[in-house]
Amino acid sequence: MGILGGKPVFPNLQPKGFPMSFSIEDITYFQGGGASVDHTAGELFHLPYADMHYTVGRGDGLCARTIRELNVERLRRVSQFGFTTPPLNPVVHPQRIKPYAHTRFQHSCDVAAVALRIAEQSGLSIEMQQLMAVAGLTHDIYTPAGGDCTKEIDPNAFDEEVHYPRLFQRPGWKPLRDSYGLDEQLLKGTICNEGTLGTLLDWADKIAYMARDLEEFLLRRTTEPNRPYLYKQGRHDWNAAIDEILSRRPRPMSLWRDVRVIDGQVVCTDAEALADFLHLRIIFFRHIHYAEYTRFLRVFIDNAIKVLLFEKRLTPEGLIEMDDDELKLLIEERTGASVETFCEERMGEPFVCLCDGGETEAREEMRRQQQRGSLMMFFVNRGPLLKVRADLLVHFKGKVMPFSEACPTMAGILKRLTWVSPTVLFWLKTPPTLKPDYIEGLKAYWRSARL
Repeated sequence: MGILGGKPVFPNLQPKGFPMSFSIEDITYFQGGGASVDHTAGELFHLPYADMHYTVGRGDGLCARTIRELNVERLRRVSQFGFTTPPLNPVVHPQRIKPYAHTRFQHSCDVAAVALRIAEQSGLSIEMQQLMAVAGLTHDIYTPAGGDCTKEIDPNAFDEEVHYPRLFQRPGWKPLRDSYGLDEQLLKGTICNEGTLGTLLDWADKIAYMARDLEEFLLRRTTEPNRPYLYKQGRHDWNAAIDEILSRRPRPMSLWRDVRVIDGQVVCTDAEALADFLHLRIIFFRHIHYAEYTRFLRVFIDNAIKVLLFEKRLTPEGLIEMDDDELKLLIEERTGASVETFCEERMGEPFVCLCDGGETEAREEMRRQQQRGSLMMFFVNRGPLLKVRADLLVHFKGKVMPFSEACPTMAGILKRLTWVSPTVLFWLKTPPTLKPDYIEGLKAYWRSARL
C-alpha cells in the first residue's frame, strides 16, 4: 500500500463504530462523551453533530509539541467568526448581539482530528497522518486578530497561505520537522489545498467549521425560541429546511465517516449525506456568515481597523501577531467606544439599506447620510455568496464521479439557493459616544479612500 493509501472497502461497508478509545499520534478518540476520560492527559473536545469526541495530548507528542513550539496557542484568543454576531436586528434585540464564542484554536484542533480520522480510515501512511495533524493544527496560524473581519479589509495582506512559509523560520520548527521527518514542500502544498492531501484538508476544514456553526445556531434557537433567527425568503423557509435535514440525519457532520482517499482521490461514499451537508452550508453562509444583520458590529470594527492602519497606529504585521483582546483594546482606546457594549446601545433606524441599484445607488445613499451626520458607513458590492462544489467526487452506482453528475437535480436546486444579494450599505444615524478626534480620523480615511 502506497503512502496515499489503497482501496478500502466501500461504498461505506466498513463498520461505523470504533473501540471505546484509540489514539492516532497524541489525539485520542472516544465513544460517547468521554465522561470517564482522564482529562489530565489531554484537553477534551466534542465535535458536535459529528460523533467525534477526542483529547489532544499535553505531553511531548506531535500535536502537543506543534501547539506549544509553534505558538498555536495564540489562536485561543482569536475568534473563529471574528466579530460576526447572531443574525438578529440590533434595534429590536440589542441585548442579544454578542459575538460567537468558539475560537480558531478549537477549530484548528477539530480540523486536525477530522483530517487524522479520514487519513487513518483511508489507510494513509503514518508519515502522511503526521503531516495531516500538523497541517490541521497550523492551517490558520497566521489568521490576524479580528479573523475574517480583518481579512476582508485586505485579502492579499492577510492571506494565511501567503504567510505560511514564515512558519518554517520559527525557532521550534526545525526540531519538530527533524523529529518527525516532515516535508516542508508537501506541508505547504497541503495548506494551499494542492493535491490529495490538500483536498483532504479542505474536506476536514469544512466539516469542522460546519459542526461548530450548527451547534452555535441551534443553541441560540433553542434557548431563545421566540427570537426569529431565520426568516422566510420567498417560498423557502430556512428553519424548516434545517429541521427537515436534522430529522432524517441527526448527525450530519459525521460525514467524515463517508470520506475516503481512493487511488489518490478524495471521495465521499454517500452522495445524499453530502447533499444535506452542502444544503446546510449554503443556509449558514447566507444567514450567519453573510446576512446583513450579522455583520453590523463588523462594520464598526472594520472602520476602526482601517483608521488605525491609515494613521499608522497599527500595521498588518502587528495584526498577524496579536490576538482579539489586544485588538479590542486598541480600538477602544482610539474610538472611545467599548466593543463589548457597542451593539447593546439602541440605535436609530434605518442602518441597513439593500441597494438594488448596486454600487451607484449605495454611493448616492452614502452621500445623503454623510450630509445628515451619520457615521460608520460601509458598503459591500455583493456577488454570489457561495459556489456549490459540484466538482466534489462521490462514489455512486459503482463509479467515482462529480457530485453534479451523481445528483444533477439536487445540484441544480443547491445552485439556485446560492443567491446574488444587492449591494448592502450600513450606517449609524444615532452613533454611540465616540472621541471627536476619531470621528475626524474616520472622515480623513473616507476622503483618502474617496468614499
